[in-house]
Amino acid sequence: MEERKLKVSFGKWVEYLLNHHSHRFARYPWFMFLAFNIHVRQLSAGRASLIANRKSWPKIRENLASLTSRDLELAAAEMRNGQKVSNKKAWTVINNVEALGNTVPLSNQQRYVMR
Repeated sequence: MEERKLKVSFGKWVEYLLNHHSHRFARYPWFMFLAFNIHVRQLSAGRASLIANRKSWPKIRENLASLTSRDLELAAAEMRNGQKVSNKKAWTVINNVEALGNTVPLSNQQRYVMR
């Protein structure tokens, strides 16, 4: 398959399809849902890649591997009760997950920030 000479962003491609002369994409009820779903997946994959490429990623990965399910349950209970998470390793992992989620549309983290 021949590679395109002109790169087209996903948003521009969706806009083109919505404005297609037949309007068949605009009339198709699932098209916008699928386009948005692909967009969100691309965003979250890109953000996860950014976190994985940070200098602190090996330490985050080490912290995550050392946590037990009991540690995570305790951190979740502390957060539900409005307390600060006592386990520093759990807190580091939670902060990085939240940093990823804050930029993804309709994620729980973004909804929490918008409250």
